[in-house]
Amino acid sequence: MKGFLFILGTALAFGLCTASCSDEQEENGLTPAEQAELEEITRLYESYGWEKDPNTSEEERNRMLLDAGIEKVKAMLEFYRTGGEPVDSIQ
Repeated sequence: MKGFLFILGTALAFGLCTASCSDEQEENGLTPAEQAELEEITRLYESYGWEKDPNTSEEERNRMLLDAGIEKVKAMLEFYRTGGEPVDSIQ
């Protein structure tokens, strides 16, 4: 019985340690690099006067912005700012 409890305790401690240290994920599921990029994209959006869509969840919005990347987001915002004039980097 003591051997079983020792093995169970060791497995539990190992599991907790592994879970708390895995991939440096934050509670929102983003790595520090993704979080920094998202903050930069959000500041960029705000500088163009755009606001968050209340009909889109935070998680969905973050994933869409990260999937697009900062360069495409910049190109899209510039496209709308100029009234739809062609921008080379949007293609």
